[in-house]
Amino acid sequence: MTESKGNERAALRVGRLLLVAALLAIGLEQSARATTIYTYTGKAFTDFSGSYACPPECRITGSFTLAAPLPPNMVFIQQYGDNIHTLSYDFTDGLHHFTTANSTVTYLDVGTDSSANIDAWLIYLYGATTPTELITNSSLLWPLCAFNDCSMNYHTASFAFNLASPGTWRRLPTVPEPSTLLLLGTGLMGLGRMVLRRKRSA
Repeated sequence: MTESKGNERAALRVGRLLLVAALLAIGLEQSARATTIYTYTGKAFTDFSGSYACPPECRITGSFTLAAPLPPNMVFIQQYGDNIHTLSYDFTDGLHHFTTANSTVTYLDVGTDSSANIDAWLIYLYGATTPTELITNSSLLWPLCAFNDCSMNYHTASFAFNLASPGTWRRLPTVPEPSTLLLLGTGLMGLGRMVLRRKRSA
């Protein structure tokens, strides 16, 4: 009778260990699907044309979110559409706000260097009720905006841009999905409880 109970307890311990291991494995697998955010900080506009109205200082800033980090040596395609398949984006020129919900992508293409840093880009967003926003280091579009930060207002045929140099990109730390954190936390808690129980029974 005592031996039977001991076997049951041993089997229960093994089952718990397997459950904890499974939870940790699932959590680690899901961490590969964590989102990655890339942020852009442009330099202040220095030149204006037409009737572009700007506060004392305007610049392009924003971000886009991907399901995974960009790979190294990614080819800069310069094609219509989104070659990086963003989950969402959010950009502003200081006057107008462009998001996934209120605008569409004409171009959103990037390239990376051997360290997976963004070293080429062409971002061209269009809003139905807002001007077009352009961030580029490509000569594919208007010469005025080539290799510079540029914001265009089609409604007033005016531009704001920086002729010195474009801004900089930064990759934020990868953010695990909530389910990943929950699974990892549950697994670690279960493992901790088992260790405490073993110490008490020893």
